[in-house]
Amino acid sequence: MKLKKPSTIPDLDKCTSIVNIFWTLLVSMITKPSKTMIIALLVISMVTIPVWAESISYLPPPQKQMAHGTAAVDVICNSGLTLIAKLSSDSSACVKPSTAMKLEARGWGQILKESSMMEQEREKMIEEIMIENKPIDDPKMIAEIMVEYDPKIIPSDFISEINNKFLTLTPGTTLFYESQTAEGLERNEVSVTDEKRTVMGVETIVVWDRVWLNDELIEDTKDWFAQDLEGNVWYFGEDSKDFEGGLLVSTKGSWEAGVDGAKPGIIMKASPQIGDSYRQEYFPGEAEDMGEVISLDETVSVTYGTFSGCLKTKDWNPLEPSVIEFKYYCSQVGNMVFEEKPDGGEEVELIDVISEQPQSLSSETTTTQSYTGVATEITEEQAVEIAKSQFEGTVTDVGLEYKYAQFAFVVEMQTPTGEKDIVISRTTGEILGIE
Repeated sequence: MKLKKPSTIPDLDKCTSIVNIFWTLLVSMITKPSKTMIIALLVISMVTIPVWAESISYLPPPQKQMAHGTAAVDVICNSGLTLIAKLSSDSSACVKPSTAMKLEARGWGQILKESSMMEQEREKMIEEIMIENKPIDDPKMIAEIMVEYDPKIIPSDFISEINNKFLTLTPGTTLFYESQTAEGLERNEVSVTDEKRTVMGVETIVVWDRVWLNDELIEDTKDWFAQDLEGNVWYFGEDSKDFEGGLLVSTKGSWEAGVDGAKPGIIMKASPQIGDSYRQEYFPGEAEDMGEVISLDETVSVTYGTFSGCLKTKDWNPLEPSVIEFKYYCSQVGNMVFEEKPDGGEEVELIDVISEQPQSLSSETTTTQSYTGVATEITEEQAVEIAKSQFEGTVTDVGLEYKYAQFAFVVEMQTPTGEKDIVISRTTGEILGIE
């Protein structure tokens, strides 16, 4: 997970039932193909396409277009709206023509384009959105789903490191992501460990993936990856645990290639090309994620930085065809830097990357404590001493939080004038703020 023209998809209410019928037929064809079912599937496809096209009626708002790399003067407005540039900042807005005239008269902004001037560009953007978010009606993609998936895994075809330019997994590297969800702030910590696990005779690298929601651990997963001689990165399974209130509630997402019919998939191709479609995992009825290469030249701006020449993929699942994610991988990071839903919902962005001594895991390693897995330049004890040297009082708590665009120690103190939170940079020891 971009982005000169971010994508979006329509409300699926109009075609949900049709899509459900489509996939019911498709699953039936996989197990018991017949001429009647093939004809029915083609008919459903023909009906779904126009319904899908009809339902697209809006474009991403100006703020989202600009956040994804579109210049303020190049924003495209929905039909009937005028594009106006705000004079006090490098931004623009889409408003009704009458409103645009009033704003310009007041000196708020300058009209850039009337709706009619954007018609051709608007049609082009809608066409791009339809291509990116089309239902799975491409015969080639259907064939890839229906054909028996049976990758040949030869252990000698794999190497001990993972150095694919879009997905480099170097032990000791930890990536931090954040996402604002309806339930609250979600934080994701992905650590490349020095642990190995042999799956189907292949030595894989163990990646420790943990997710916190409002500082409470909700997912703890060990993923297994390996790279072949050509440079493709394979996904061999995961040991997944879900938590609620500090208690383990499910391991349903776990699977291992070679066990119970599960097979590995390619999570990143050696030389991705636009239009490539591939299986990322395969555990029938449980894990069937697929990927498609959408673009090779995206520009992405996130908290961690701005990157160009990024790979954009579309991830989807035949088990849930309406669930689509766009992910952006940049060679400057060697991993995903941004993820978005096509309907403009939740976004996941990279906020920090650190390199340190690789972590070692035991089979029983699990922690339900708050999100504190960031390597530090100063210790917690040093942060406390810095706070006490500047303020009189008693330290009541200390923790590591994301503050002022970086991870920092927050030292809570009870002082003569009341409670204070002293925010101290984890890298420099500088006091960033007092709250």
